[in-house]
Amino acid sequence: MRTLQSGLLASVALLGCFAAQAADLPAKQAAPANYVLACPAMGAGFFTIPGSETCIAFSGYVRNRISDQVIGGTVSSLYAPFKADATFRLNTDIRSNTEIGVVRGFARMTGVYATAPSATLTTTNGSSYLSLAYIQFSGLSAGLQDSYFLGSNSTGATIITTDDGASGNLTDSAAYTAGTTTSIGYSQSFVNGLSFGLALEDAEVRHGRTSSTYYGVAQIPDVVGKATYVSGPLTLSAMGASHQNEGLTSGSIMGYAGQTYMKYTISPETQLFAQATYAYGAMSYLGVKDLILVDHKDADLDGGSVADGYNFVGGIIQKAGPGNIQLVGTYGVSTPDIVTDTTPSDTTVTQGEINYDWSPVKNLKVIPAFAYTRKNKDDADTNSGSFRLTIRRDF
Repeated sequence: MRTLQSGLLASVALLGCFAAQAADLPAKQAAPANYVLACPAMGAGFFTIPGSETCIAFSGYVRNRISDQVIGGTVSSLYAPFKADATFRLNTDIRSNTEIGVVRGFARMTGVYATAPSATLTTTNGSSYLSLAYIQFSGLSAGLQDSYFLGSNSTGATIITTDDGASGNLTDSAAYTAGTTTSIGYSQSFVNGLSFGLALEDAEVRHGRTSSTYYGVAQIPDVVGKATYVSGPLTLSAMGASHQNEGLTSGSIMGYAGQTYMKYTISPETQLFAQATYAYGAMSYLGVKDLILVDHKDADLDGGSVADGYNFVGGIIQKAGPGNIQLVGTYGVSTPDIVTDTTPSDTTVTQGEINYDWSPVKNLKVIPAFAYTRKNKDDADTNSGSFRLTIRRDF
């Protein structure tokens, strides 16, 4: 009996010892769940990437545009002046707080499908490309981004913007863009409403050329500066750019461009804007596709010259019912290189557009528009006008 009691007591003591040792061991915990959390400090729509402190946001749109030329052009069984394009844009914005402040990475992918009627057949063209891709921190930005020469106005196909789809942002038949470029820049804002920026931008996209021939190169990048002042309802901007033109065999001329921009908010329902641009040997900065000529065609630029031109833009945005009416007009003149063209003829372009920007529900836009262009070149006038309908779903 004593032997049995002694065994039981020993077993209890041994279990107690094991229990005490188990209490000293760290408890096994379940793996923490990775929750998606909002990042209000970075702005609306940002959320954390699970397992990190990096914030990300997605935005963009799906858009369909159709247009029909009703003035000018040729209508026949072989050619119809009807065009259509569909565009998908996806923006990815990545931000995180670091020891040097917020570090941002931004990318935009664009996909376009468009029809291109011709005199013999109607072709279709589908493409996808990287529209923007840049890094920002401490006032610095580097990568594929909007040119620092761009103003704050975005008026559609009549003026070159960073818009995409079909040929709305092309500067000539060679299909190069002037709204975005690879660059490195620095910008800074002050509390008194003044801000400035300075950038070195890729000069290659600024060279004058035809659809088959390049003219000259640049040994240095374009230098572009911008200053903006905002005070209450008034916004003023001034931009300047330099662009080097090399002769095909020798010589060099430095081109330049300057621009001023003004926007005035009369009331929450009414805004006015105006812009003036001048370019000498830097024609892609003019902003209107039909004014952009080849900067020069000279083999030797030692005693040569380059094309120059100017352009004026003005418009009004007026609240009307559930949407906004926008009326914008442009007038510009460009003169070709007088060395290779002994009888240079100015190109004059007058454009006007009226559109109605209507949102029947949130994030859905329906925009009917009418645009008119008159072009005079070599003393011959051409006129064209078209209706356009844009339907866009933002997200």
